Amino acid sequence: MHMFCRWMVVILLGFGGPVSALAAEPGGTNIYGSAVTRILDESGGGAATLKRPRGMATDAAGNLFVAGQFSNNVLRVSPSGRVDVMIDGRGDGKGHKLLVPRSVAVDPDGNLIVAGEKSETVFRVSPKGSIELLYPTGAKIQRPRLRRPTGVATDGDGNVYVIGQGSNNVVKIARDGTVSTRLGSEGDGVHRFDRPNALAVTPDGTIYAAGARSNNVFRVTPEWKISQIVDSFGPRDGHGLRFPVGLAADTLGNVYVTGNNTANVLKVDPEGEVTIVALPSRDGLALSACSDIVTAPDGTVYFARVGKDALWRLTPEGRLDQLLDESGAGPGERLRSARGLALAPDGHVYISGFASDNVFRVVPPPLGPASGG
Repeated sequence: MHMFCRWMVVILLGFGGPVSALAAEPGGTNIYGSAVTRILDESGGGAATLKRPRGMATDAAGNLFVAGQFSNNVLRVSPSGRVDVMIDGRGDGKGHKLLVPRSVAVDPDGNLIVAGEKSETVFRVSPKGSIELLYPTGAKIQRPRLRRPTGVATDGDGNVYVIGQGSNNVVKIARDGTVSTRLGSEGDGVHRFDRPNALAVTPDGTIYAAGARSNNVFRVTPEWKISQIVDSFGPRDGHGLRFPVGLAADTLGNVYVTGNNTANVLKVDPEGEVTIVALPSRDGLALSACSDIVTAPDGTVYFARVGKDALWRLTPEGRLDQLLDESGAGPGERLRSARGLALAPDGHVYISGFASDNVFRVVPPPLGPASGG
């Protein structure tokens, strides 16, 4: 039986406008052993409307950043539940707007990085709320073209990387403001890079980027060596890769990619071997399309299935467990169109419901016997 917590909402007045504290009584667990709490809904905790939440990220202090794709804003939720608007559609307030943000990242200094797909702008927002335009800057003829920026990431030095879905490229914005193209539509010169849809960057600056239309993933080293590491054939065992939409890299050099149309998760190890770690079905039941994916420091992988609206956990030993389904946090708190994931320093997982305009915190149960895979 589902047992869920009750909510108390307290409206406060703080820096940057109205914020809210969301407090929950200790609750039970769902049928998968996970403790589930809704931490945001369309009201944005009273701070601002949140519509179509998608990309999410956390910082070292445990703050969660959520991009509202249709509300044109990014909200920050503190560990105590306080909600602040970090940036909205007005952008920097100097004529550079933020329209249709799909992805967010946090750099080593705790700055928020966000790109507007429709406004074709990239901003850096300090923890105190200072907003800096990163793109476009400088003379137009000197900067790479960046059309429909949909994904952002940072490395250990604070350099920013941005996917241009419309320009079929990955652009690097260095700390000194220099902008350069690291990967273009020509890919590695043999295999093309078409409609980039997922991005992951390791602390040393190694880039992994997936082409949704070219059905492949590229690695770009800091020395600018470009190579294709997986293509549409996947591990060549009959389980291919179609329309990749999620990428993650762990501390051991493994790369994970989710196939939306193939409803699977592939793993590429440091030697380049490709294996399938999550199939499209379990026990004969279709599990549908995969979306976002994140990795924990201990090698645990979490991924979302957008078709069946579920959250799954894959352990380093290969155990696969479901943690959440479309019931979300119970009646009236459903999860619809699971798009974004983020991992908190304490091991909690956040998942966004794109169509239900909400975000849930999931505390996974202790590892136990595998439920299947």
